[in-house]
Amino acid sequence: MRFPCTVTYWGGTVAAVAPDVVRSCMRGVDDLARAGKILYAGLSDFPAWRVSRAVTLAEVRGSLPIAGVQLEYSLVERTAERELLPMAQALGLGTLPERIIGIPR
Repeated sequence: MRFPCTVTYWGGTVAAVAPDVVRSCMRGVDDLARAGKILYAGLSDFPAWRVSRAVTLAEVRGSLPIAGVQLEYSLVERTAERELLPMAQALGLGTLPERIIGIPR
């Protein structure tokens, strides 16, 4: 089976030095969606406040909504339980845990 597009695009975090990484990331996601290259978008390794900002920007602009977040979650690393998982539940986002056995990339 061949698909003419990527079904889900996971945008990874960029250097924290970039002043408006969320706005430029969302602009890129919207361009890919308008070109028919992606159907869903998710964010990987973004802090909760940046994911919330991206979801809000997508809603305000009427662009492709964020469908989920990819986050580090294991028995060793459980910081996602404090902010990311409650935020994802409140915003109706899917979650995709990574490094679930605690081994770094």
